[in-house]
Amino acid sequence: DGLEVGMIKFYLLTGTMGQFHPYILRKYKDFYNEMVQEFFAWFVENVPDQICKLNVAIPKQFKGAIRAAEVASMNHEGVDRLSYLSKSGPCDRILLGITRKEMMK
Repeated sequence: DGLEVGMIKFYLLTGTMGQFHPYILRKYKDFYNEMVQEFFAWFVENVPDQICKLNVAIPKQFKGAIRAAEVASMNHEGVDRLSYLSKSGPCDRILLGITRKEMMK
């Protein structure tokens, strides 16, 4: 609807997989899932079929962001150990992913 609620950084990691990171303005956090679903629709429509998967890596202490990724139909794929520097030192990131086919459901 033309409302700017945040932005999404998207980049390729391999010849078949990209990574994305959504940034949403706090006052619009209720629009997170809508923003991600719009991004998935854009991805399916505009990104070549060769790129068949998206990943996101979320520091494990960001439980709200992990829940939001789950609500957006992303699947747990593993742990990227000690890959994020928090205030208390290195910590793990939870890896979540979604395939192009899953986005189109």
